[in-house]
Amino acid sequence: MTHVANNNISQSGCGVTANMLALGASDSGFESRHPDKMFRLFQKKKEDFICENCNTEIKGNGYTNHCSKCLWSKHVDIFPGDRLEDCGGLMEPISIEKEGQKYMVTHRCKICRGEKRNKIEESDNFDSVIKISKEISDKSL
Repeated sequence: MTHVANNNISQSGCGVTANMLALGASDSGFESRHPDKMFRLFQKKKEDFICENCNTEIKGNGYTNHCSKCLWSKHVDIFPGDRLEDCGGLMEPISIEKEGQKYMVTHRCKICRGEKRNKIEESDNFDSVIKISKEISDKSL
């Protein structure tokens, strides 16, 4: 059973209770400061899906969290792979950033406005990455 109060999550089951800080837009950098917690919170889910933004059929690999064609996502997880988020809104890619040799995309939910960051994968359409970067740049002018 999971309880959320004041950005803290209490999970109990099998006689074990763990309290963890709930991740959200205000917790940026949590992953880098606490990689051990992120590893325990990640649940690999190998699922295929049809993108609700562009209708592309996506073959999941267990780490897939957005459409590789248009880069849109869906707000279904509290922690990666748990499928416990009730919102279910589409998540628009709102920024692209380069971190070292990797590119990161930030998604914002169209319903609740929650934000999540995800790594751009080699299988993602890099033309979409460039297009989104350009659109964001044009908006800021």
